[in-house]
Amino acid sequence: MNWAEFETAFADLQQRKLALMRGKSDDYARPEDRFWNFKAMAGATLRKPEQTILSMIAVKLTRLANLFEQRTPPKNEPVLDSVIDMANYCDLLALYLDVCKVCNGPGTIYIPSHYRE
Repeated sequence: MNWAEFETAFADLQQRKLALMRGKSDDYARPEDRFWNFKAMAGATLRKPEQTILSMIAVKLTRLANLFEQRTPPKNEPVLDSVIDMANYCDLLALYLDVCKVCNGPGTIYIPSHYRE
């Protein structure tokens, strides 16, 4: 794949990611707060929204690792959809940390006290 083909494929993937995120965001979040579902889930589990997003990344990563290890085709969601979901969760985490200025300011990450030195 040359650069022009790569650039086209990458742009197509970004459009697919955005369409998937838009559709799922409409299902899970409120129009005025696209992070509402993570905040609500964080409140229900006594965690922070960024930890909730990390949990969703872990769910997708675990599913993919299991499918690759088992070498069996998925019964529900295609593998590429899980990869795109995981990438979108990574993007959501980046946006949440940057735009929402969580924790102590931009770029800082919440580290629970039992993990601190």
